[in-house]
Amino acid sequence: MTKPARPSSRPPNPPPPADACKTARPSCVCERRRGKFRAIGVSNYEVEHLSELLSVAAVPPAVNQFECHPRRPAHALRAACAAAGVAAVAYASLGCGQLLREPTVAAAADAAGVPPAALLLRWGLEQGCAVIPKSVDPRRVRAFAEPALLSSDVWGRREAADALSRLEALDDGHKFCWDPQGIRQGDGKVGGRVHRGVNVALLLVGRGFSVAPGQGGGAARGGAFALCAN
Repeated sequence: MTKPARPSSRPPNPPPPADACKTARPSCVCERRRGKFRAIGVSNYEVEHLSELLSVAAVPPAVNQFECHPRRPAHALRAACAAAGVAAVAYASLGCGQLLREPTVAAAADAAGVPPAALLLRWGLEQGCAVIPKSVDPRRVRAFAEPALLSSDVWGRREAADALSRLEALDDGHKFCWDPQGIRQGDGKVGGRVHRGVNVALLLVGRGFSVAPGQGGGAARGGAFALCAN
């Protein structure tokens, strides 16, 4: 007989302070100078957020992680990142799974002879983004690995190029995840109310993760994060 799960004794996570980003980023910069971090990045920064940050940052972010897929190509944001030398990392490349069932995607992938997921991930690479798919299925992990997504034998064919071009018709600006537009950088507020999880510092420690100050959600909730040196 399976024992019931023991309730957690940890207190509930408090909301982040309104000035979490203002506090977290200088701390990250300081620790980077001490050699504890290799790089500092941000997540969910739109063009206006990135512009504001670059105007005051002593150390520009190395990366900006944001939602990007054929329905939301984020042309202006990708261009702003490229101009500033900030690497773009796309999340929700599969539209939280919903793009896999999109008829245009399915038809294009079938014509190219590739899985829909592979086509969407390759689309992200073609836009100059790093892609970060996740799966616990070994077969899918192999399908998403570099040999599958970078093979010239697969993606050098005209059918593949045509399939990728067909995805351009999906651009309608739709977001599957939360929208950071309207967030005033540094105050953590949306429409005058504190938005839980916004501007929280995410520290990637070793191979694990820890979020300060005690707020779950990680980079997908917005803020500054740092990659620690090992």
